[in-house]
Amino acid sequence: MTKEEEKFRSGQSPSWEERITAPKDNYERWIDRHNHKLELVRTIGSLIAATTGVLVFLKVFNII
Repeated sequence: MTKEEEKFRSGQSPSWEERITAPKDNYERWIDRHNHKLELVRTIGSLIAATTGVLVFLKVFNII
């Protein structure tokens, strides 16, 4: 086991340089596989929030 792996497994927070070479856990691999889907969900959520905000604004000023 390398020095970086020992530091990673001991629970210490490795620097970003060490993190690149350290093994990835299952959660991080899952995030990497589904990154584009998660970006799409964030984008759709932002669009819904913006649309809702505009509708509330228009309703407050009796435009709709």
